[in-house]
Amino acid sequence: MTGAGIDLPDLRVVAMADVVLHEEADDRRISALVQRLQAEGVVKNPPIVAQLDDRRRVVLDGANRVSALRRLGVPDVVVQVVDYGRVALETWFHLVAGTDGGRLLSAIREIDGLEVRPSRLDDARRALGAGAAIAYLVTPDGRVFELDGGRAPADGDGLEERTRLLRAAVAVYKGRANIHRVQTDAIADLAPFYDDIAGLVVFPTYRPADIVDLARRDLKLPTGITRHVIPHRALRTNTELAFLWSDTQLSEKNRWLAEWTRHKLQSREIRIYEETTVLYDE
Repeated sequence: MTGAGIDLPDLRVVAMADVVLHEEADDRRISALVQRLQAEGVVKNPPIVAQLDDRRRVVLDGANRVSALRRLGVPDVVVQVVDYGRVALETWFHLVAGTDGGRLLSAIREIDGLEVRPSRLDDARRALGAGAAIAYLVTPDGRVFELDGGRAPADGDGLEERTRLLRAAVAVYKGRANIHRVQTDAIADLAPFYDDIAGLVVFPTYRPADIVDLARRDLKLPTGITRHVIPHRALRTNTELAFLWSDTQLSEKNRWLAEWTRHKLQSREIRIYEETTVLYDE
């Protein structure tokens, strides 16, 4: 959709049943979101999706919002549809804090089917890039451990087993420690900014084709690994839950959404920022 020569975000109302996740949601955040949605009665920001097949769309950003709305029984959702070819896909690493580092390593060692072996940082980076490791762990004292598994699975290509092992590794600390998303494996550079660091878990780089494959096979990565950089991300659409809950046909809801967008544009309520933005009250 274009207004005044500006490409506006592609907002659509879609059936919740046609929205597919590629990552696990965070149960603690879902519970908080459910309470906030019930109190405020609006969805502030639309989930970001890309086309998966003729009918379904995969969620690139907003798994917790979608899961919270599903828990509330909302039948439809306003989403921003993007061209996956125009989206940058990056990887978050997990800086784990607020728990004992020794127990973290011991618990990871106990995961069935996962091999944990000492390594060096450069070797671990190469192993991860070559697919010889599914992740690696850096301890606060600089030790490095490769996490390996899923190379001889029953599913043929190893994706199912590797994904299971990644979820098992994250489950060791998810909900039991603080997880800070970072994009460096230099733990010494992070130490001045975070308290009680237990370790840094570094994940592999994914491609859009990998995310599509996961969604089509109903496999989910652990929460908080993929980072999609969305151009022209729509914010503060503030969609009322009553609108989503209504039994109006999808076609009618989308006609209303188009008219709502036209009104917002004419009222000069839409503002596009091209600059990188840093928020301090999120």
